[in-house]
Amino acid sequence: MPLNIIYIHQHFSTRGGCAGTRSYEFGRLLVGKFHHRVNMLCGRNRKSNFAQPSERAVDRIDVDGIDVHVCNVSYAQQAGFCGRVKAFLAFALQAAREGVKLKGADLVFATSTPITVAVPGLLISWLKRIPLVFEVRDIWPESAVATGVLKNPLLIRFLTWFERFVYRKATRIVTVSERMKARMVECANIPPNKITVVPLGADPDLFGQGSRVNFRKRYKLEKDFVAIFTGAHGLANGLDLVVDAAAYLPPGVKIVLIGDGGKKAELKEKAHSMGLDNILFLDPLPKDELAEVLAEVDCGLMILQPLDIFSTVLPNKFFDYLASGLPIVVNFPGGVADIVEGKQVGIFTRNSTPQSLAEAITRFAEDREFCQRCGSNGRELSKEYSREKLIVDFERCLADAVSQYDWGWRR
Repeated sequence: MPLNIIYIHQHFSTRGGCAGTRSYEFGRLLVGKFHHRVNMLCGRNRKSNFAQPSERAVDRIDVDGIDVHVCNVSYAQQAGFCGRVKAFLAFALQAAREGVKLKGADLVFATSTPITVAVPGLLISWLKRIPLVFEVRDIWPESAVATGVLKNPLLIRFLTWFERFVYRKATRIVTVSERMKARMVECANIPPNKITVVPLGADPDLFGQGSRVNFRKRYKLEKDFVAIFTGAHGLANGLDLVVDAAAYLPPGVKIVLIGDGGKKAELKEKAHSMGLDNILFLDPLPKDELAEVLAEVDCGLMILQPLDIFSTVLPNKFFDYLASGLPIVVNFPGGVADIVEGKQVGIFTRNSTPQSLAEAITRFAEDREFCQRCGSNGRELSKEYSREKLIVDFERCLADAVSQYDWGWRR
């Protein structure tokens, strides 16, 4: 039976934006493949296609059958901690108002981060007596505490309580890796059968299809071996490691970093002060353009601070690299490293030093047969993570939540 779904994702973006597209891909598949109705509640973000301010509180746009409700709340990573918190809370309030007005909804689905999306999810669930399915892409606030973003003990205590409260009230929980599920079961005492694992997923139809943008020629990289990092340049990403590693690379090996974030200016200044001419910083690219750039480079870098909390993550860029047929270098232990080594799609550097990262990149540059073999293995593996396949488990989880809901909002 077709469902009427309220889908809350503050950072929703399509392939024409620079952010992750899981919600767009799943939304259009829920509409096109399963004939559900999807009302997407999102905010304005300079990385998405919905960046321009509006005179209206909410704009409604049809995007490939998804009824997108764009709340006039802007967000930018560069806004600082207080600015971002203000944007999170403003969106939570506006999304709750908009969601409550929607008629005939069967389910509300909210995806974090930020965890504040749970506020409209809970309110809509309670007022409309419909189930809430909550998606956890990053265990928060634990990850914010581990990276030093959150330090206030009272705020940490409140957010930890709120996290557990959301888990209890949700009818079902979706998370993106088996390790993340295990951590939630162990640390938050969530029943395993309440959690469904649906990885972020790959888009083999978009990535790995060749390039028409002449990226190498534009930046005079025709003769170089190019390693690339795409994504946020923030505290959690630990990209000082990449800048330091550039100093150990042999001639003819270059690093390209595409993205934005609070640390980018500092990283550029550091590279300049070290006199590095083998590292290139570029602005974020729309997903469809990024796919063409990845088709022209030689390997992908999976870099995060080597903290225990990040052992649970399987980030978007990992699946983009796989689908692009790029061999991968990863510096942090956990789910990504397990797949990289177990499926022979790249190198895990283990000790996360600049020298070891440079050695891994250099190995790919010097052994092109090994490089190509890892890339081919990754491209084949990406088909197992195709969103066309993953949507089946995702849709089943939503349907089960509706059938299992007790209508009393008691748990």
